[in-house]
Amino acid sequence: MKPIVPLITIPLILILAASLLACAGPVISIRPSASDQKSLTVPAHKDQLFGQYPCSVQGNQVPYGTPIFTSAIFPPDLIKEILPMGKMNPQSGHVTPTDHLYIHRDVPLGEDSNYVVAPADGFIVDIQRFGQDHPLDRDNPLSPTVPDYRLTFMHSCTVFTIFIHLGEFAPAIAEKVGQISLNGQWVDKPIEVKAGEPIAKFGATSLDWSVHDADTTLAGFVLPEHYESEPWKIHTVDPFQLYSEPIKSELL
Repeated sequence: MKPIVPLITIPLILILAASLLACAGPVISIRPSASDQKSLTVPAHKDQLFGQYPCSVQGNQVPYGTPIFTSAIFPPDLIKEILPMGKMNPQSGHVTPTDHLYIHRDVPLGEDSNYVVAPADGFIVDIQRFGQDHPLDRDNPLSPTVPDYRLTFMHSCTVFTIFIHLGEFAPAIAEKVGQISLNGQWVDKPIEVKAGEPIAKFGATSLDWSVHDADTTLAGFVLPEHYESEPWKIHTVDPFQLYSEPIKSELL
């Protein structure tokens, strides 16, 4: 059992810190289960969260609906703790409750050989590299330096996973992405990745992980249009609700 603050008992509510009060309420408009998914066949159709990624990629149909996560994103026995969504810290730039989980691990002993993997089938559609790389062990400036990436992964026309602070890419991904400069961005032909296939190394010792579903909208926003520049935030969902047993219990 991981030392985790109970996720289910903490509502995920995003607020406008400067002008809104926190609002409580259940999420609404949940998509049907994966068994009810349908496929979109119009190549020009765009995703329903960002409105910019094609839902027919490389000739393959991208499903419409909520996927089932079948792979833990990282070996559960190597996860030290998971911190829930909803954290606020203006000093770190979080002036609204965070829309992501914090996944922590210990500094690896010896070679860092474990990868973050795709929780379900999908496509890498966007990668951004931060402006500064970081030591693998942030408490030890002499430890090896690792890159720092933000990666967007499309599972369906409505559901996306976002990873922040990924490290070195898996060889198959690195071959297709190439070198991304500091503050650079990769946006090219989407890269197909199957559930359980490696994406990138963990990075340092803390990873941000979030899942967003365009068909789930958090209730209670006075001015939801204020989030148009970050459209995924008001569509944040609990990643663990997409897992079945025994993986769900292994992660928690």
